[in-house]
Amino acid sequence: MLAVSYPWWMREAACSGMDTGIFYPGRGDTEHLRLARKTCASCAVRRECLEAALVSGEHFGVWGGTTEQERRRIRRRRRRAAALLPQ
Repeated sequence: MLAVSYPWWMREAACSGMDTGIFYPGRGDTEHLRLARKTCASCAVRRECLEAALVSGEHFGVWGGTTEQERRRIRRRRRRAAALLPQ
């Protein structure tokens, strides 16, 4: 059996040990989305989680309290801001 290595922040996450299905709600599954967001809201490593999802291009699930669509908007804003920086 292979040992899986996780980033330090995953061990500190409020969702550690929870059913991961909660964080991958289906379309219209507002109950799981609400529970995922509530869990993320109280998480000490929410920012690290969100940043990891943004950097890796995670397209599914709730990460750092955000949905795929919200992360897409954040990436777009960051690209626009980076384009405005002097070269």
